[in-house]
Amino acid sequence: KGNLKDKNKAQEVALLHSTYTFEKQARDFYNTEIFYRFQQLVKATGRYVADEVEKGKVYVIYKSEEHTKDEVRPRKYLVLVDMAQENYVCICARYQKDGLLCVHVLRTLIQLNKHTLPEKYFIDRWRPVERKQVRNATTFIPTELTGSNCTLRYNLLSKCFVDVASEGCLNLERTNYMVAELRRIKSELRKIPVTKENENTDYEVPTLIVQQKDFPDSGKDTDLLKNPDVVPRKGRPKNMQKSRRLVPYGEIVRTKKKITCSTCGSHEHNRATCTKVPGEEESISKK
Repeated sequence: KGNLKDKNKAQEVALLHSTYTFEKQARDFYNTEIFYRFQQLVKATGRYVADEVEKGKVYVIYKSEEHTKDEVRPRKYLVLVDMAQENYVCICARYQKDGLLCVHVLRTLIQLNKHTLPEKYFIDRWRPVERKQVRNATTFIPTELTGSNCTLRYNLLSKCFVDVASEGCLNLERTNYMVAELRRIKSELRKIPVTKENENTDYEVPTLIVQQKDFPDSGKDTDLLKNPDVVPRKGRPKNMQKSRRLVPYGEIVRTKKKITCSTCGSHEHNRATCTKVPGEEESISKK
């Protein structure tokens, strides 16, 4: 199943599940994900039966009795065929909604012994998008990796400005110096004319390299901004019942605090349930 979703992983091309020509056409025209869906429809054609209402024009497609045991109301689909114009229309209208032929039309084609689809049914929306990659003629390196791409240059400059800004914001003197220098650089930068670069260049594009020597103060120890302190979580901490050991009941009984009657000293009851009268033992001992 993995080679169906990505043609270039396990196999050079995706494996076919049938000998029908329209499945091979779908593999050539569709992108990988849509071809996988189309292949599931091809596999599902074995569940359906085709009845001919009018030869070469009208067909009724429905599931076989074996595949409708659990269905409350089996459905039937009407397919209209125009062999001269190679037009196929199903009442489910899946092609009009999704741009993908339904299983009912495919089953009708099998019934007609016609295994080839016209190219008009493979719409451009589901075809693979061609991504042209411009490479340097000398080094054979993609242009976007050599600094000739505007987005790459912008990201590189942004990173440099972030490093410089972190150094310049440490005190007011550095900040004022940076603002003045940036204004000067901006005025000098506008004097350089902007020319549209040719993307299909045949010469080697110089690679932009930012070295450590361009920022001599970056290696010194400075007071860098630290992360803020983490605020402790508010509220009562939750009891981690899952991490506690399950204590046996016998151990709970042994460690349970014993009661003591303050009147008679017995451990069987407390003072409230004691049957002896306070001072009775003292009076008996005096006699």
